[in-house]
Amino acid sequence: MEALKLSRRLARSPVFGPLQAGELIPGDAVRDEALPEVIAANLATYGHGTSTVPMGGASDPAAVVDSAGVVRGLHNLRVVDASVIPHVPSTVTNLTTIMVGRAHLPPGLRAMTTVPRRSVSGREML
Repeated sequence: MEALKLSRRLARSPVFGPLQAGELIPGDAVRDEALPEVIAANLATYGHGTSTVPMGGASDPAAVVDSAGVVRGLHNLRVVDASVIPHVPSTVTNLTTIMVGRAHLPPGLRAMTTVPRRSVSGREML
C-alpha cells in the first residue's frame, strides 16, 4: 500500500503532474484512505501489459518515445520494456521484451548485457 501511495504522490508532484492527464484507476477522486477497499473490490487477473507507451516518429503526436525508446522532451530517460511494443503480441512477452530492452539500450550499456557463451556437454550454448 505504501508503494501505491508513493507512486500517486510522485505522479502528482510538480515534476510529473504536468506530464500526465490524471490517474486512470482508481482515479483522482479516490483518497488514499479508501485504497484498500477499492483495491479489494476491483481485484482481477492481469496479463503482461504491452503497448502503453506508444513509440513513433517525430511527426506522430501520440508517440511518447522515439524509435530508440527515448522519452520525448526528457534527457537520459528511455523506456526499454514491453510498453513500447506497438501492438499486443500473440505470444508470451518475455523474450520479446528482452529483445526490445536490448535493442533500446545505448550501445555502451548493450555491450555490458551480453550473455557469455558456455559449453554444455561439448556443445556451445548461450
